[in-house]
Amino acid sequence: IFSRSHIGPSIFEYKLFPNSDINKYESFVLRNSGNDWESTILRDGFTTSLTNDLDIDHQRYRPAALYINGEFWGIQNIREKVSEHFISSNHSIGAEHIDLLDIQGVNDENIVHGTNADYIELINYLETQEMNDPIVENALTNWIDIESYMSYQAFQIFVDNRDWPGNNIKFWRDHRVGGKWRWILYDTDFGFGIWDQYAYTFNTLSFALDPNGPGWPNPPWSTFVFRKLMENENFQNTFINIYCDMLNTVLLPEFLTTRLDSISGNIEEMIPVHRARWLNDGEWPNSTTNWENRLNQMGNFANQRRNYAIMHLMDEFDLPSLSQVTITRTPESGGHVKVNTIDILETNWQGYYFPTVPIKVKAIHSDGFEFGYWLEFPDSSSTMKLDIQDAMTLTAVFLPTELTSGSLVINEINYNSSEDHESGDWIEIFNPGEMDIDASGYKLKDDNNDHSYNFPDETIIASGNYLVISNDLEAFSELYSNQIPIVGPFDFGFGGGGDEVRIFDQEGILVDSVSYDDESPWPLEPDG
Repeated sequence: IFSRSHIGPSIFEYKLFPNSDINKYESFVLRNSGNDWESTILRDGFTTSLTNDLDIDHQRYRPAALYINGEFWGIQNIREKVSEHFISSNHSIGAEHIDLLDIQGVNDENIVHGTNADYIELINYLETQEMNDPIVENALTNWIDIESYMSYQAFQIFVDNRDWPGNNIKFWRDHRVGGKWRWILYDTDFGFGIWDQYAYTFNTLSFALDPNGPGWPNPPWSTFVFRKLMENENFQNTFINIYCDMLNTVLLPEFLTTRLDSISGNIEEMIPVHRARWLNDGEWPNSTTNWENRLNQMGNFANQRRNYAIMHLMDEFDLPSLSQVTITRTPESGGHVKVNTIDILETNWQGYYFPTVPIKVKAIHSDGFEFGYWLEFPDSSSTMKLDIQDAMTLTAVFLPTELTSGSLVINEINYNSSEDHESGDWIEIFNPGEMDIDASGYKLKDDNNDHSYNFPDETIIASGNYLVISNDLEAFSELYSNQIPIVGPFDFGFGGGGDEVRIFDQEGILVDSVSYDDESPWPLEPDG
């Protein structure tokens, strides 16, 4: 549907899609779900909606009831029209800067907008280069949006879209300096087992890498770019990791089935009247039950596909079994961790990755915090590439950039007492603020996270006052009487040759810490 100035406004000023900021359209599509129109009427919309939070260009989806001159014409899907205007709106790029191609991309008839000269050069380059040459890898990284491309490939492969890659492909770039080629996801109604209830078993990865496929749907030219990129070890690892990222998030069975239930629920009440409108025209399901059965077939694909996708990856790239990776952070408000392409906001997240393929992890701090260290790799930086072997846990520790006005201060540390002043190991903390502090549930730790002492309930430190935490209450009291409030005992000692003493609040936020040593400028004799 186009807006034409000679019959009215030149654009549609309307927010067609609630999850989009775009409120002006030169055109849009009313689609009957293509091959799926006699099946579920939502397959393509459901499939592309799974990429809403992925780095894949795709058409947005919204179901609608269509009336023409007051007559009901059934359910239609409102979709964005894939054109230079679609790219311009979604990427804030002027249409005059866009090269948009389809199918092979190298022929004049494949030019949707702009020119194909750069893409022809790219294909020629791929045909002549040694793919593991770092110079070639760098050139291709600047030529193709590699992460987006691998996301696009992995997604098409998982959903088993076999009306692709020799059909339904469009790709584009901003032809100004730095623009990279990106592929657009659309017309996916062949996916999720539309023709075969056992399609979840099909090895679409091998299909997408076939060098000798038929003229349709996967001729050699259509698999060429992917095949060439898979010759490069780093690109191959990127593909595997991004596929795993998806398998750990949006392609999990529970995510897929929940999304399917939500989208089907949006049109469920309209199915009987839609069926009545089209029952005698074609082979539309002759009952709501049949519609539900076809949804169940999609749900079965969603539940079964992941295990087969993992096996296909293992077979194609000779990979071992997956290992579990657990990601945690402390404190919860200190920041989050990014694994490959996933921003992990959960506090105790678990995913699965292949041991022979290094993953990338990055600790990203929140305002008011800085990255401290990885608990399991204390000497590593905030960003690292990690080789997985067995199941492992990775904990990001974030530190406040400055103490808050209500913070406590470690005022004194006693460790390695002399024999005539043996009072155990203890620390004294001070409240320098103007307000009393409720330290109930605070934690004392040394440099070993397993060494932890919880402050008892009703531990109140008044403004300007002190509190001692001791591992030997009797020894401390004998030497110092009851001059200062004391709590304890804790069941560990401070290292005589150096240690770190840390205080955390109830939320796990570091309040104060002191690292000491048994070398100058610290005292060499008994300490405290």
